[in-house]
Amino acid sequence: MSSAPQARRQVRPGIWVLLIAVATGLLLLMPRRAAPPGENPAPSTEVERSLLTFNESRVRQNGKPFTGFMIEHYPDGALKSRSAISNGVLHGVSEGWHTNRVLQVREHFELGISHGQRLRWDEQGHKVSEAQIVKGKIEGVFRRWHDNGVLAEEVAMKNGEPDGPSSAYYASGCLKTFVRMQNGKAIFRKSWPDGEINSPDIVALLKQSSE
Repeated sequence: MSSAPQARRQVRPGIWVLLIAVATGLLLLMPRRAAPPGENPAPSTEVERSLLTFNESRVRQNGKPFTGFMIEHYPDGALKSRSAISNGVLHGVSEGWHTNRVLQVREHFELGISHGQRLRWDEQGHKVSEAQIVKGKIEGVFRRWHDNGVLAEEVAMKNGEPDGPSSAYYASGCLKTFVRMQNGKAIFRKSWPDGEINSPDIVALLKQSSE
């Protein structure tokens, strides 16, 4: 009477091994998810810039187009730059740091061309400037700040050239100069001494009157 249960207990491990093997085989046969069109795999390899070469407009490692992160360090070992490279060209985020390890610049590239937001900071971590890049050229409003964090200028850009209203400000925050640009040329300009114009309403009025 006791032999039947014992036999079943001896069979069960073999069955489980067989089931696991079958399941593993099915998983291996399943197709992996392909990356969406235009999406490149995230680079994982980090290689020092000094170990890479630049030839025929591409970053190369051992003669082949490099994919990964190209990095560079300061003499003290602090990270100086880190740039995503795909098939030998800049593609993804590129960052650089000040010598005190504070982020200095961050911008984005697509197939070797700057494309996306570009931000810069000073050694204290204060934002210096911001711009939106479209295929290598600034589009929209470019902004720059004084060391004290006050807006220094904002310039309307089109296809990489000033086009539209542009304002410059003193470190006090007062309006310094207002210019209306068209195709890179000034068609209206007016300036004021520090402390005279500090109302956003007046700035808006000036923009309307110069259109």
